[in-house]
Parts: sequence; C-alpha cells; structure tokens
Amino acid sequence: MSVRLKLLVIGPQKSGKTYVSNFLSDDAESVGNYRPTKGVRILEIRNQTCPPSSGSTSVDIELWDCSGNRQYESCWPALWKGAHGALIIIGTQHEKSEIKIWHEQFMRHGLKESQLFVVSNRQKSSGDDFASGVPFKNVMQCIADFDKNPDDLRTRFIDFVGNVLGEVAAKRDREELSIVNN
Repeated sequence: MSVRLKLLVIGPQKSGKTYVSNFLSDDAESVGNYRPTKGVRILEIRNQTCPPSSGSTSVDIELWDCSGNRQYESCWPALWKGAHGALIIIGTQHEKSEIKIWHEQFMRHGLKESQLFVVSNRQKSSGDDFASGVPFKNVMQCIADFDKNPDDLRTRFIDFVGNVLGEVAAKRDREELSIVNN
C-alpha cells in the first residue's frame, strides 16, 4: 500500500529548516551562504518505508519547507491546508516566545501532538532540555547532530512518519465509521 503525506517544515527564520529539509530528502543543494526561503519550497521523498507498526507501508512524502518570515504569515493558512504533520525546527538563537508562535499555529489547525516533531538544530549542552518552558512536553523531539550522529535524525524522522501514518489511518477509520453510522 502506498500513502502520500504532506509534512510542513516550520519555525523561526534562520533556524535551519532548509538544511534539515535537504538532509531528510537527500537533496544535494549546496550549503553555503544563508538564503532565506521565499514563501515555500516543496521537496519529495519517494518510497520511504515506515516501521512495521504501520504495516511496512511505502510512503511518498512532500516536505514543505516554509519560510519563517512573518511577512508570509497571510499565506500560512493555505500552507497548512491538507497537512498531515509538521516539523518545528528550532535554532540556537531563538527565543521561546518566538517558538510558541509555531506551536500555536500547529494547535490552531487541529493536528495532534503525535503529528508534531520538534528538531533542535544545535548542539546539546549537558542537561539542556531544549524545549523546556514551551508546550512540547508530549511531542517527539530530537537534537540534530549532523557531525556526530546524523542517522539519529533520519531514524527519528521515520518513527515520526509512522506516528503520522497512525493518526491518518485513525482519522480515516473515524470518518468511515461516521458515514456507516449515519
């Protein structure tokens, strides 16, 4: 069985959304000077195999690398339409109040916490809980360490996709049951 998922990559400006998106999609776009994303950029991951808990489903994923620039805020509702989940990318320099904006967007669109993956694009200092004080207590979290352990992010991403697939299947089952009961 093949499924198509739309996953948003969101977060503040200069948090590393494009870098993480390129990494997860194996896009070899050159890394160099910072170039802000204008609006959105869509990358595809084809035939991603997910964990056995999801029945080893083959998934085609659209990663929507969204600009964190608030000038595009009027476009955000259109970007969220039809989204199955979101990755919030947090950079080193971001204030928790800034990060809360993205969590509020996530909640506003009715997605469950299992459909959210928070990635800290920085090195972990000892005892650092990168999401403390922000509403990420029950969501999957990962610190992206591209130098020492890049496979950890990929593994956690595949687990996240499995979570999203579970929510998509549960929603579909609820809708079918609703139709049958009417």
